[in-house]
Amino acid sequence: MNYILKDTIKMNGFTDMRAIFQALDGLQRNYNWLITDTECYPEVEEIREGAFITGDELTKIVNKEDIQFIWAVFTGFHKNIEIDGNNLGIIPYIRDNYNFWSNVSIQHPQATVEIDCCDSSYVIILSKG
Repeated sequence: MNYILKDTIKMNGFTDMRAIFQALDGLQRNYNWLITDTECYPEVEEIREGAFITGDELTKIVNKEDIQFIWAVFTGFHKNIEIDGNNLGIIPYIRDNYNFWSNVSIQHPQATVEIDCCDSSYVIILSKG
């Protein structure tokens, strides 16, 4: 299932992960998240390239501070899958990823969900099943 959110007055910003998580009604807590291709303001220590954190941790981080995600890929994995963020074979990215648009799909084969923040303008939510 794929969605692109844009052109709505119901959200203050399309890359506001607090609003996205609220809309997901806590489903993000069911996954561990790989964070890649990030640019955000303010910079947050825990939101760094290759970070692999729980859904609970990610929820706390985005709820703690008003973070504007300019670019980011949040890739969700079932909790039984371990990923080494320092030794990634596949690095999901959205910025300047022209191949992504020819076959819009989750970029990491072991992932179940992907949330792409694009140039502060829109967010893409992808999931399997």
